[in-house]
Amino acid sequence: MDVFKVETPESSQQFFTNDPVWRGADGASSIDLGNGKILWLFSDSFIASDSSGSRKNAVLIRNSIAVQDGYDLPTAIIRFFWNRKGGNPRAFFHQPGKYWFWTGHGMRINDRVLVFLMKVRSTETGLGFEVFDWATVLIQNPDDDPATWELRYHKGAETYGLIAGSATVLSDDHYLYAFGAVEPDTHEAYALRWKLGQAYNGKMAHPEWWIGDRGAAENPVASASTFVCRQYRIFCTL
Repeated sequence: MDVFKVETPESSQQFFTNDPVWRGADGASSIDLGNGKILWLFSDSFIASDSSGSRKNAVLIRNSIAVQDGYDLPTAIIRFFWNRKGGNPRAFFHQPGKYWFWTGHGMRINDRVLVFLMKVRSTETGLGFEVFDWATVLIQNPDDDPATWELRYHKGAETYGLIAGSATVLSDDHYLYAFGAVEPDTHEAYALRWKLGQAYNGKMAHPEWWIGDRGAAENPVASASTFVCRQYRIFCTL
């Protein structure tokens, strides 16, 4: 049996706590930007009211990002970003409407970065919120300073409650693959894919679903037994 050993030196433990204003977040994923840089995606984030390093009176924003320069944690530098327009901290990814974005995962595709976003809204029941849809954002110039990024938002396809890209995103030479779960309650896992050229241009309207050899259903989420978490053989466009 293989044995894996993980070491967590003190310098690594402190990597995300050195910024006196960005004071932590819920959820994290990372995208390799190349050239020694990593994009970090965070959901609910605490932004302190001053540089004292205290969370007291901190503002909670719905998402933030960071760019890590260097793959070696003891020597790497990390910078955190959020929307600072108007003088008040706001989410880095945002659009007008009665909902907000939590970050999923994403992938660099040539000279662009595609990020999957979860659309979240307030409710009167349960925990007071629900993830109800998904979207994507294309970062047109990811090698520039994030304060100057050109962001292009795209509506997600109809996926019957599946929040695409809320889990791992990966690619091969031809396709972008996105895993996700059904929200808000059943949480089955599914996989979708798009041709890389489609994803590069934000054309996410017609995904292919990873299914078994039993054929496609009109509503794939209603037929979960034929989908992910079994051994599958084909993708199918529904």
